[in-house]
Amino acid sequence: MAQRGTPRFVALTCAGAVLAGVLKLGRVPGTLDLAATQRESSAITLPSLDVFRPEEGLIFANATSLRDEVLKRVPDAKVPVREVLLDLELTDDLDVPGADMLAGLHEDLSNRGITLSLARVHAPTLRLLERTGVLAMVGRENVHPHVRGGVDVLYLVRSRVDEAGAAARRGAAQTGGPAHPAG
Repeated sequence: MAQRGTPRFVALTCAGAVLAGVLKLGRVPGTLDLAATQRESSAITLPSLDVFRPEEGLIFANATSLRDEVLKRVPDAKVPVREVLLDLELTDDLDVPGADMLAGLHEDLSNRGITLSLARVHAPTLRLLERTGVLAMVGRENVHPHVRGGVDVLYLVRSRVDEAGAAARRGAAQTGGPAHPAG
């Protein structure tokens, strides 16, 4: 076993971070809890929303593999994904390569018509995202203090707003009227 602070410990820690996985979260039936779908067989993914939690903090060594894993898993959904929520709880202090990865992930998802949102972003990470311009790209409105709150906003609120808008457009198409609800 490598002792903390030794070169071998540091190497093993970095290797673990590079190989760290990404958990996909789903809602546990009958509760408001979210759990990793790989670990909790009853957890159900939410239509149009993918929630991911890296198993390690986001650093330069694992940024590319994390991005690739998220992009690889987004098309797996039965219903087209419109939102990706990334839980950054384990990222205490983001580095510039990690911020660059988030900017690239935002761009890649945006090109697919998917919004990137972040949850549980620690203050030092938020400051770096602000300094690097990544926060402006992602949008402060897409940063949530908690995963469950982010899910509520992204899945419950936005999907209902989208459904109401679609219903108004369908009604307008049938009647030849304006495509917005009267109000």
